[in-house]
Amino acid sequence: MQKNNKKLIKTAIILNELSAWKYKEKSGVKIWYAGSESFSQEVAGFLLNTNIVPKTLSDWLAKCNESYSIIAETKKEVVAFTDYCRSYPIFYSLQDNELLISNDARKLKDNLKNTNVIAESVFDCLALGYVTGSKTLYSNINQLNVCEYLLLSSDSTSPAVGKYYLYHDRRNKTEGSEAYFISRLADVIDCSVQRLIKRANNAQIVVPISGGLDSRLVLAKLVEHGYKNLSAFSYGPNGNADARIGKDVSAQLDVPWEFVSISAKETKSFYQSETRKEYSTFADGLNVIPNYQDLLPIYKLKKEGRLSVDTIIVNGQSGDFNSGGHIPESLMSHEATLNHLLLELMKKHYSLWGKLLTENNTIKIHENITKHLINAEKNSINNDLTSDDLANLYERWEFEERQTKYIVNGQRVYDYFSLNWQLPLWDGEFVRFWCDVPVELRYKQKLYRKYLASWNYKALFKEFNPTISAWSKKASFAIVPLSLLLRLTLGRERRDYLIKYFDYISRYGNHYHSFGLKTFAENIHEIKNPFSLYTMSWLCELGLSSYVDELGLDPLFDK
Repeated sequence: MQKNNKKLIKTAIILNELSAWKYKEKSGVKIWYAGSESFSQEVAGFLLNTNIVPKTLSDWLAKCNESYSIIAETKKEVVAFTDYCRSYPIFYSLQDNELLISNDARKLKDNLKNTNVIAESVFDCLALGYVTGSKTLYSNINQLNVCEYLLLSSDSTSPAVGKYYLYHDRRNKTEGSEAYFISRLADVIDCSVQRLIKRANNAQIVVPISGGLDSRLVLAKLVEHGYKNLSAFSYGPNGNADARIGKDVSAQLDVPWEFVSISAKETKSFYQSETRKEYSTFADGLNVIPNYQDLLPIYKLKKEGRLSVDTIIVNGQSGDFNSGGHIPESLMSHEATLNHLLLELMKKHYSLWGKLLTENNTIKIHENITKHLINAEKNSINNDLTSDDLANLYERWEFEERQTKYIVNGQRVYDYFSLNWQLPLWDGEFVRFWCDVPVELRYKQKLYRKYLASWNYKALFKEFNPTISAWSKKASFAIVPLSLLLRLTLGRERRDYLIKYFDYISRYGNHYHSFGLKTFAENIHEIKNPFSLYTMSWLCELGLSSYVDELGLDPLFDK
């Protein structure tokens, strides 16, 4: 980097070499990258042949479809950027006139002189499971959010951080009939799958298949496009509904399928293991609760030699979200206001520990959400918003926070076990398409379901029932009539409270078993789901029990 007349900003790239990141140098451009290797070559060419300013960088990135995160250095600039789902996190810090960039928040923390815990970030984690905005748990350690870039030019006194794509930008609207959008969706999905197949290059593709639409779509499209080296698996307690449906779908597509049985005893033992603890350190980025969803089943498959070294895991995340499946009904009313938006975000997201939702905290949460949306919009957010505006803002908030921080972070499981992976339903073109679709066609996944019904490959989408039972077949025979009886005798409210105890043996059961029945029962009034306990446990393992205590919660796992 050249010396600036005002200040000299030194730069250092600090990487965890055990991660999925790689390094190459081309024509004087140093590139650290994760994801698409071919895209890293395109980046080198772009940086060499373009005058890099925020607008040129932003315009170019907005058209990319690959899965990637990039850190690059030329003689003129240092750049870093994430893709349309923040596939691989990037962290940075500016301290003592030195810019540090890393793929590992812990390595960054080790190289900083001073880092203090941010109490507001601990609150975010307890309430949501992750830190909002660009912060992490520690001061002076920032994260690049989804569709963001960092640019430090030789003539700059500080790095510029900006967005190259705004999810559901209200200023851009696309007109078209339902038939037009269905036709476009068909093309977009096929193009995404074709790109996936090209990247796979005949390697083994393994699809974790559940009872939902998205994994079914991915598996069916791979079969339709003639991919041969293909298999699927499901997991969980014996007899669970997702596995039953996954087995049937795989059989109908003539795809080899296997089941990974996960018992309560295995779950508890594994959560206490060093492997799980090492994974937590690897995956959390000091900003989000580690996503354990696939950890134990992948561990078992890998240990038993059932995944080859070139295996590519391809799951269906997050087709349900992008296609409009998370839009709250209340926001579709013409009477909906900004307050309805705030209430829905509170109810859905800030709810892991009910005790945190005091009047004071609620005011702070509302201020934080509003500030976030205003910053994204770069104009005022007020009560003149239409129901379409409110739905778009709701999805944007979830996109930038929960989806691309917690949900996509589940891919760290595959990185931890040195497995390749792809997310065809987070393909750049797929994301941009849904941002063009009017709200009325996204609500309740109207367009998505109409497309699937019209395609109906192998009759897999003709009579799809979106409701997946939380219970095994055996449990359902007892719980369903019991629920009806309790409602008639005790009323709905007391029924719901008692039935909540059955969560321990529902599809969440395996997660609750990580902590045992006693912990579950003692906290049943306050917790939303098992992730409430996972978050508490994770913060205690980080040594932040005192901050938990200051927020009025008992640090359950403080040793």
